[in-house]
Amino acid sequence: MERSEVFERVVKNAADVFAADAGTISEETLIVEDLEADSLARVEFLMALEDEFDLVIEEEVASQATTIGKVTDLVVENLGANA
Repeated sequence: MERSEVFERVVKNAADVFAADAGTISEETLIVEDLEADSLARVEFLMALEDEFDLVIEEEVASQATTIGKVTDLVVENLGANA
């Protein structure tokens, strides 16, 4: 799967979970600061991504991904590991 497709799907999930306009979400969008995500919303986002991509992402690793771009990279890495 191309990174651009992963990014689009990450953005869609972020927009759904954080009730944000997908058009305002970019690679540099900060999850906590820009999307105003609390810890519960972050867990919900992680679970949505796990469902979307059929992955298991460790919370400790996911918590270090602070931007949408870093989350996209994390998903791409996990997809590659499961290929």
